[in-house]
Amino acid sequence: MEVALEAAAELAESPWWDTERAELLWVDISKGEIHHFDPASGTDHSIAVGQPVGTVVGRRSGGVVCAVRDGIGYADLETGAFELVAPVEADRASNRMNDGACDADGRLWVGTMNADLVPGAGSLYRVSADLAADRMVSPVSISNGLDWSPDGRTFYYIDSLTRQIDAYDFEPGAGTLRGRRTLVKTPGLVATPDGMAVDAEGCLWVAMWDGGSVLRYSPAGELLTVVDLPVTRVTSVAFGGARLDQLFITSARAGLTPEQLMHDEPLAGAIFAVDPHVTGLAPHRFAG
Repeated sequence: MEVALEAAAELAESPWWDTERAELLWVDISKGEIHHFDPASGTDHSIAVGQPVGTVVGRRSGGVVCAVRDGIGYADLETGAFELVAPVEADRASNRMNDGACDADGRLWVGTMNADLVPGAGSLYRVSADLAADRMVSPVSISNGLDWSPDGRTFYYIDSLTRQIDAYDFEPGAGTLRGRRTLVKTPGLVATPDGMAVDAEGCLWVAMWDGGSVLRYSPAGELLTVVDLPVTRVTSVAFGGARLDQLFITSARAGLTPEQLMHDEPLAGAIFAVDPHVTGLAPHRFAG
């Protein structure tokens, strides 16, 4: 394991490897920042979108799509331009958008949560290229990590407050879900599952908030690997690098005291890189 970037992020999330730019995109949610980090040079640049941002994903047409507090937006990483293009849950002022990812057809799947962590206040949405947002799972408490099996026929989903990972049968063409079942009940009374990525072997890598680790599970739900980190608030993971053979791990400083940050977790908010001894899957871009 190595420290890829001492970002000192308040709440780093949504790492997404841009295969065209060879950069890692990520967000600092509470600061409303979208970052693009070049591991080769060590440089990291950011733009501000003016409100909390939970997800960033590249667009097929150029630029990025992002899920912000008020809905779906488009941003240009070079000019810093940002436009809210599709409000979501405008009637729920206390909600914001959180983690998300695109399926193979370029639909963005992204969920919401309540700023005060009110249980059941959020939902999971499917956003199509025409920016129509369909509610797919509800109620949800803290909509978080999601990804698909390599064949695209199983959808994995985390609602963090349940402390479990659920699986659904996924119909790729229609983009529909059915057959929800619990794949994993994560261990511990404090740690909660957060972001997630699936590798080329179909195994799930799950970041454990307040757990100081990333866990790798088989498609059958068997715990295979534990990656320990020098920070407790591990937020998400993404495969990157030229061969998608690096695992980037984001973390957070939010909620830690100055004493904890100074003595116990000086690297909180950093981005780490790990050799996972397996390759990942190239992420999909938004079709809009």
